[in-house]
Amino acid sequence: MKEFQNWLISGLASGDVVRWGTLLCTVTQSVPGLMYVGGIWRSHDRFLANKIKVDPESLKLATQEEEAEYWEFVRNKGFEYNVQLGLFSPAKYPLPGSRFFFMDGDKLFGGRVRSADAKTISFIYTVHFNTGMVSFNESYPTKSIIACRSLKNLAVRMDAALAEFGLTWNTAEGCLYRVKERVPKGETYYYLSDCFVVSQATDNYAKVANTRYRNDNYFATKKDAEQLLLEIREKIQKGSKV
Repeated sequence: MKEFQNWLISGLASGDVVRWGTLLCTVTQSVPGLMYVGGIWRSHDRFLANKIKVDPESLKLATQEEEAEYWEFVRNKGFEYNVQLGLFSPAKYPLPGSRFFFMDGDKLFGGRVRSADAKTISFIYTVHFNTGMVSFNESYPTKSIIACRSLKNLAVRMDAALAEFGLTWNTAEGCLYRVKERVPKGETYYYLSDCFVVSQATDNYAKVANTRYRNDNYFATKKDAEQLLLEIREKIQKGSKV
């Protein structure tokens, strides 16, 4: 069993995410009977070193979920990893998939980066913090925006704005995931009125529509609204609580 465990450990390669005690880190170099780790220490929220000598038997391969969260954490901190050199270094531009907060004039935004270079930063989505509005596939000239510190409260507000539109970020797959269907702005949605009839309205992504959406009194199709109304009436007739 011991030999099998040693074989598993020796199979770790540069770039593998491992658990070292309570820390998540990255294998940066592997030699017979010895390993080096480094990177952003996930539980300490800071960058420490590229190479720290450790006992291979003290390492445990991270789960897929831990690995996805770790690399997102590294990207959000503005670091990238060079597998060939076994080194972490500050990224020159925001990394794909990372959160990025910035000012465009007097407006504060946050978004998930699709790509970035000296000319343009493109986003999968952006949140305008002044209004709470979410936009998709927008790009900004790199020189025209001012990067802001990645504050925790901004990340929470960005996630909350996505939730308003039934969206969440899937870290493992690196994409947006729709939690609950919502029609595009300006289109018709359906809801149950106080008189228990199916009504319709235009979704302008304002207070009333947002409240109905959050309270699950919101349907993208009339058929879905009518189905729920039918179930409610059947329970009422049977004397059951809705």
